[in-house]
Amino acid sequence: MDGGLNGAPDGYDSRSAPSESLQQITEALSATLNPRVSNDIRQQALQFLEQIKTEQNAPQYGFSLAEDLSQPTAVRYYGLQLLE
Repeated sequence: MDGGLNGAPDGYDSRSAPSESLQQITEALSATLNPRVSNDIRQQALQFLEQIKTEQNAPQYGFSLAEDLSQPTAVRYYGLQLLE
């Protein structure tokens, strides 16, 4: 990938979590909350979200999601859970 914000690689801004990972997290959260999504997809999304909690960057993801006031409440709440 080419350089991101502040010249950092892979879209990484030193002030926030990688945008690609945040996008995946918000999409997974949307899948878990959407009643039209199949149960198989919902289970995959839940497994992904649980796996994110164990990653080294989880607190950084959490802070980025929780501080973004444009995010839905469920996304910001998940961000707070990543800070635990």
